[in-house]
Amino acid sequence: MCMSYSEDAFRSGSMRLIAYNDRKPQKRIRFSLMHELGHHVLKHKNDTSENENEANFFANNTLAPRIAIYYAKIKTESQASRLFHISSPAAQYAAQDFSRWCKEVCETGMHDYDKELYSQFYNREYDGFVYSIKKCEFCGADIYNFDGRYCRKGCMVHKSAQRSYSYYSLLSDEEHKSLSRLENNWLYDF
Repeated sequence: MCMSYSEDAFRSGSMRLIAYNDRKPQKRIRFSLMHELGHHVLKHKNDTSENENEANFFANNTLAPRIAIYYAKIKTESQASRLFHISSPAAQYAAQDFSRWCKEVCETGMHDYDKELYSQFYNREYDGFVYSIKKCEFCGADIYNFDGRYCRKGCMVHKSAQRSYSYYSLLSDEEHKSLSRLENNWLYDF
């Protein structure tokens, strides 16, 4: 059914149906499904280039929120692709939009939706923004914001290694300092 409409995925609003090609790579399927969900949430009625752009923006920002890219301190598109399970083209788009987002935040401050996203990603146990949760392959404990395979509970990784940060290559030193100042002004006031 899907292949008669699209090679990736399609949505039928009248039937409330989203179908996808399960032979595509997983990262492509995730994006295609989120893209079609975007059409549904945004109540698109026609296939226009504006609607396609909006659905792409919805999908990309849902799968790789810009504030999550900031806190994950992603350096490269391949890191974004790996961490957020998105394709290389989606990671390229996310990098470009992340750069625009940073400039806008530096100029006008954080938006309410950024604050809402932060509150959704905040984890009291970790006492910080959590963009990734994995299970320790050895003991099964939760690992927050770490790419390794083992946790800090004596398995293999020391606690201080879990909070190692790197900086996204598109940010200048001044932009990073400005974002940090802005963050301190609004972050802990909700």
